[in-house]
Amino acid sequence: MKKVILMMVVVIFCAATANAQLSVGASLGTQVDTEDDNTVGFGIGINAEYLIVPNFGLGVNFGYYIMDREKDGGVTSTAYLMPFTLTGKYYFLTEKFRPYVGADMGLYTIGLRVSGSSLSINYSDTNFGFGPVAGFQFGLSDNLAFDVNLKYSHILADGESVGLVGLNAGIVYRFSFGR
Repeated sequence: MKKVILMMVVVIFCAATANAQLSVGASLGTQVDTEDDNTVGFGIGINAEYLIVPNFGLGVNFGYYIMDREKDGGVTSTAYLMPFTLTGKYYFLTEKFRPYVGADMGLYTIGLRVSGSSLSINYSDTNFGFGPVAGFQFGLSDNLAFDVNLKYSHILADGESVGLVGLNAGIVYRFSFGR
């Protein structure tokens, strides 16, 4: 019985990875703080995703967004956001145009950096966050796609919560295995 179960696991694993795709991407985007006067931040993101089957992928995302920057009398203060999240996506279509929905969850670091001629202060706090994501990929070639998504992040921070809406656009490169 153990041999049969082991053989089934090997066959399922081989079938799932025979047509697997790994993709990496980069994007530019905004983050709008829905709780604090709609502060708008701008930044970059990088991501990687592994398609388990043609319609479902699991991935990781990392971003860096500057939420506010002020200069006053030689002192510069910068508020920033750094999300590091895991994502699951379901693709409705597997053709050139691929709309998707998914969920995102992970760690969000919110920080403040203050610097001047004789001053340097860094403060950051990391909290758990989660939220939905929806978007589409549009194939530019067999391996290159344009990706646009809208993401809501609900960050749980010390008895309070922070809501962020992000709009991101970028390029995704797909590496195909077994095709």
